[in-house]
Amino acid sequence: MSKVGPMIVDWEERINMDRMRRERLQKVKDAMAKLDVDVLLLFREDYTRYVTGYRYLYHPVPQVGKLRVVLVKGEEPILHTWEYETMKTKMPWMPADNLRPPVTPEMLTQEVGRYKEGRIAVDIWNPYQHEELPRLFPKATWRNGEQVMNEATIIKTQDEIECLKTAYVITEAGLHAAIQSLKPGARECEILGIAWGEMTRLGSEYFQTSCIVAAGASTAPYRRLTSDLLMRSGDPVIMDVGGCWNGYWGDTTRTWLCGNVRPTREQIELHQSCYDSLHAACAAAQPGNTTADVFRAAEPNILGDGVLGHGSSVVPAEPPMFIPSCKDNPMTLRPGMAFNLETYAGRPGIGGFRLEHQLVLTENGPEIFSTYPFDARLLKDIHPLDKFTG
Repeated sequence: MSKVGPMIVDWEERINMDRMRRERLQKVKDAMAKLDVDVLLLFREDYTRYVTGYRYLYHPVPQVGKLRVVLVKGEEPILHTWEYETMKTKMPWMPADNLRPPVTPEMLTQEVGRYKEGRIAVDIWNPYQHEELPRLFPKATWRNGEQVMNEATIIKTQDEIECLKTAYVITEAGLHAAIQSLKPGARECEILGIAWGEMTRLGSEYFQTSCIVAAGASTAPYRRLTSDLLMRSGDPVIMDVGGCWNGYWGDTTRTWLCGNVRPTREQIELHQSCYDSLHAACAAAQPGNTTADVFRAAEPNILGDGVLGHGSSVVPAEPPMFIPSCKDNPMTLRPGMAFNLETYAGRPGIGGFRLEHQLVLTENGPEIFSTYPFDARLLKDIHPLDKFTG
């Protein structure tokens, strides 16, 4: 559970943003040293935020062609943005000279400096980088910047964990508002708008994916889109929502019946199976176990795309990844990892059920901080890990 509010106060220690920025940057520098990298070039906006604290404008499609951060071994990061003059007043934790306009090839070669022939890591590699970067640095050795950032972000600091929990509380409020508004005749988009509005009211910067409200026939087979579909009494309604607070992402899913009705026996069986698989996966999330152990514990109730879960920080989907290939290449779970697990069970004509928990791994096992209860009408048995339903 989140232990603190999102306001700044003078009477207790809360999330320490300065400490979090320092520790995040140090983790990136440590990852560069571990992986023997001299220069890190970041094009991704979420990685830019992690390294510098720069809040960017979220877009519905990625903008991968803009170099944003240059981090040279032993130096402080350089942030390139058209807002560089404004950011000199907004980001005092960064040296003013390191806030610069959009990069040019000449600027980049100067910033890389003595490491022109060194080991340069890049987080996104597309045809433009493939042609331009080797032209600028013909004697450089190229490394995987994604690997550097994965190494840096995978273990969360205490402030990062509190940011994730605060983002979840905002998410939970949006989910609750949506559930309270379910009624026959409501549209999927109307319910999603209510969730968005509540999360925005509480300070959400944006929303993971576009969030999803899917009802009735859209739940099985499950189509992860929201439309103007009208809900009917007894429809299962999948609500997969997530707010963003200080760059960190909440993400949770519940399935609720529309209206004051009793579920059918088949609906209960499907929901219970999905619920049991979710908690079996959470129970398998123990230090020393692997992503493969967790994946197997959830089978067969995994959505058709094969994604059972993913890590989360300022990147809404990052390692550890709980996907089919983890059986062949498992990752060992360690305290400090934070991730989401989500299961699915459905049958056309009856409905689909999607459930999700957000958790952080501690020395003693999983701490589930997605505390919103499940629809008790759809459960026969409560799992020991579920402390919230009923």
